[in-house]
Amino acid sequence: MLKVQRSSSSPVRADGSPKISRIVDEGLLIALSAVRMAIKNRLIVGALRDFHNYDQSEYGQFAIAQITLLAEQNRADAKRVAIEKRSFGPAVWVIELTPDQRSDVKLLNRRRRVYKRLATALLAVGADAQQVSELVETARIDAGAEISDALQTRLIDRVIDPREPDYEFERPDRLRTLSDDLAALLAAREITPRG
Repeated sequence: MLKVQRSSSSPVRADGSPKISRIVDEGLLIALSAVRMAIKNRLIVGALRDFHNYDQSEYGQFAIAQITLLAEQNRADAKRVAIEKRSFGPAVWVIELTPDQRSDVKLLNRRRRVYKRLATALLAVGADAQQVSELVETARIDAGAEISDALQTRLIDRVIDPREPDYEFERPDRLRTLSDDLAALLAAREITPRG
């Protein structure tokens, strides 16, 4: 499973706000959850729409690309926050700032550190082949479960009881629908290149 370092000390600072390490840990979990969902969705679309065969390395590369993208976004956010902090001007002396401005400067510094550390943590996960593999495998299991659940629900909705009074009357329509569905599947397989 995903390795997230947890510090043994209190997760909050003396002022009651969470420590940066905790914020980064939680941000990493959220970011990797988003990556896992993106992989899962790509797996489902690839299997059902594109008839794409599963390739662990292809999805691993996709995972690394998504992780890298999130890391780059966090680095960009760190730069943006640094620029925002400079908007307070060249106030060299803290005394030149209002109490609200001093609070804003502290908050912006903290946010910049969080963004930078989260970017570093994401890149570390992306560089760890085992963690990437586990992320892809979890997404594959999730995708399989989602497809299975949807299929079971659809099949349950289509259960036909031959004892129903309209069974014989509706049978030709059901057979025609089945024939059309099979023809559409066959045509899609012939048109769509297999991956």
